[in-house]
Amino acid sequence: ARLAPLDGVTFVAAPQGTTSNYWLNTILLADPAQRSPLLTLAHEQGLGLRPAWTPLHQLPMYLTAPKAHLSRTEDLAARIVNLPSSPGLPAI
Repeated sequence: ARLAPLDGVTFVAAPQGTTSNYWLNTILLADPAQRSPLLTLAHEQGLGLRPAWTPLHQLPMYLTAPKAHLSRTEDLAARIVNLPSSPGLPAI
């Protein structure tokens, strides 16, 4: 809830007609330059925020595989941060 008022932070919501299991809670940053400082600050505070997984087409074994233009995928991957989820997380 404390991230909600931050400029440039949007929570990724479950699509209409679906129900999330809330295993993975994700925020989307407006600017990819925000991600590294946010991850560093969170880790300094003991919070396990993580970047998005590397898109498959960027993994070494798929670099030469046929692919479409994936700029949207690359943009989202650069701005996604996954929040920790556990019943044992401390309040911050």
